Amino acid sequence: MPANVATPGPVPREALDYFRDKGLKVSFDYRDTWREEHASAFTVAKAMQVDVLTSIRAELERAIAEGRTLQQFQRELTPTLQRLGWWGKQEMVDESTGEIVNAQLGSPRRLRTIYNANLRTARAAGQWQRIERTKDALPFLLRTLGPSREHRPEHVEWHGTLLPVDAPFWETHMPPDGWECKCRVRQVSRVEAERLKAKGVLAADRKQIKDPETGLPTGHLEQRYTPVKTTAPQIRHRDWLNKRTGAVERVPAGIDPGWDTNPGKVRQKNLENLLAGKLGAAPRPVTDAAVRDLVASGRYQAWVDDVLAFGQPRGQAQIVGAIDAEVESFIREKGVTLDTPVIDVSDRTLLHGRRDQKSDRGAALSDEDLRQLPLRLLEADPRWDSQDPALIYFFDAVDERGRKGKAVVRVNFREKGEVANRVKTTGLVKPANMDDPRYEKIPRKGI
Repeated sequence: MPANVATPGPVPREALDYFRDKGLKVSFDYRDTWREEHASAFTVAKAMQVDVLTSIRAELERAIAEGRTLQQFQRELTPTLQRLGWWGKQEMVDESTGEIVNAQLGSPRRLRTIYNANLRTARAAGQWQRIERTKDALPFLLRTLGPSREHRPEHVEWHGTLLPVDAPFWETHMPPDGWECKCRVRQVSRVEAERLKAKGVLAADRKQIKDPETGLPTGHLEQRYTPVKTTAPQIRHRDWLNKRTGAVERVPAGIDPGWDTNPGKVRQKNLENLLAGKLGAAPRPVTDAAVRDLVASGRYQAWVDDVLAFGQPRGQAQIVGAIDAEVESFIREKGVTLDTPVIDVSDRTLLHGRRDQKSDRGAALSDEDLRQLPLRLLEADPRWDSQDPALIYFFDAVDERGRKGKAVVRVNFREKGEVANRVKTTGLVKPANMDDPRYEKIPRKGI
C-alpha cells in the first residue's frame, strides 16, 4: 500500500476473524436482524440479492484486512453496486408486509454507515477476545468518550467508568452503543486503577486554552481531571416499539435500539453453549459462527493430532458441530425429535478412517479433512436417510480423483448414558452417490 495513503490504522487479527466467520443473512429492514444475531450474521438492509450482499461483505473484509479508509471503500465498491443495479432509490416490495416502498439502496451516505458500523463492531469484538485473554493482568476496563463533536448525554455520564472486566455493565455497554458512536474502552492494570482512583480521569468537558495575549484558541485542551466512577452507572430503560414485529422492547437510555450487546461476549457465549450442548435449534448463522469459533480456537485440531499420534481409541469424543434450526425442523417433520443439537465424533471413528487410508480401496478422508471436519460439515450439503435413520453430509474433500467427502451422522446416538448426534462413518464417494433416491435433500431457506 502506498505510504501516502491514510488508513484507519492496523486492524487486529481477532477483528478480521470475527468478521470473516459471520454467516450471511438477507433482510429487508435492519430491525429484521436483532441484537445478538448481528454477532453471527452479516446483513445489509434491502440487500436482497446474494451477489450484492457478498460484494459488500468482500469489500468490507478487504477494508478490515488492509486498513483501508472509508474513501477507498466507497471508491472500490460504488461501481460494483451500480453494475449490479443496487444504487439510488428504487421501488421494492417488502415481503413481510406486501407494501411497495421507495427504498434507498446504495449511496455514499449508506456506504459510510455500513463501513463505520461493521468496522467498529469488528474491532470491539476483537478487542473483547484480547480482554478475556489478558484479564488476569489487566482486570479493569475504563470507558471514555471518543472524538465526536457532540456526545449523547448518557455517554458523557458514563465517561470515566472504571469497572472489573466481568462486571455485568459490559454485557450491554461495550462501545459502540449505536450509529456513529465513537466511545472507547481500554484495559487497566490494578496499579493503574489505583492511580486513576487517586488522580481521576481527564474531564469530558475540557475547554480549549486561549492565548492570553490574542485571546485566540491555542488548539490545546486544559488538563482538568474528574473522579472515576467505580460503581456501575444506574441504567435507565425506555420502551421502544419494533414496528417490524410489533414487540415492545426495553432499550437502555443512551443506546440505539439493537445495540445493547457485546458482540465479542455473545460469540464467546455461543461457543460455550455449543460445547455444553445448549445451543438448541439455533438459527444457522449462530451455529455456523460457533463452529467457526471452535475451529479458530484450535482445540479440536489439537485433539485430532493427539488421537492420530496415539493410534489407539480411549473412548473419547469431541464436538464438531451442531444441527441448526432448518435441519432440525425438517427431521422433526419426519417424526424424529432431537434430544440435543450437538454433533460429535469419537476417536474410534477417526482411527477407523485412518486405517481405511491404508486399504486398497483408498476411500478414506485425508488427515487434513479429519482435522477440518467441523468446517467440512459446516459447508456440507445435508441429506436425510430415512432408512437408517441418519443425516448424510456431503462435502468437498481433498481427493485427486474428484470424489466427495461423506459423513454419516446418527441422530440421538446414546452411549454410556450420554446422547449426541454421532459421526459414525466417514469416507470418499463418487458425486453420483449424492443422487441415491434414499437420500432426501434438505431444503435451505436463506443463505
